Amino acid sequence: MKPSEYKAALAVVGLTAGTVQQLFQIDYITCRRWASGEVPVPRAVELSLLLMASRGMTCSQAMILVGHDPAAVERDAA
Repeated sequence: MKPSEYKAALAVVGLTAGTVQQLFQIDYITCRRWASGEVPVPRAVELSLLLMASRGMTCSQAMILVGHDPAAVERDAA
């Protein structure tokens, strides 16, 4: 996944850097490296983003599926 594709997928799904960090349990530096292309986006993350986009899944829905409180994500993103 190219950096431009990664950024586009985040935009389509409505994810911010903060929500990406929480959803995929990564740190800020990893998120930045994926966005810049310095480090390739893992295939599992790529597939997750593409599936979320194709099914119209929101970040809140994804957080519920992985057992996290979606309200906590929204509070942290604010």
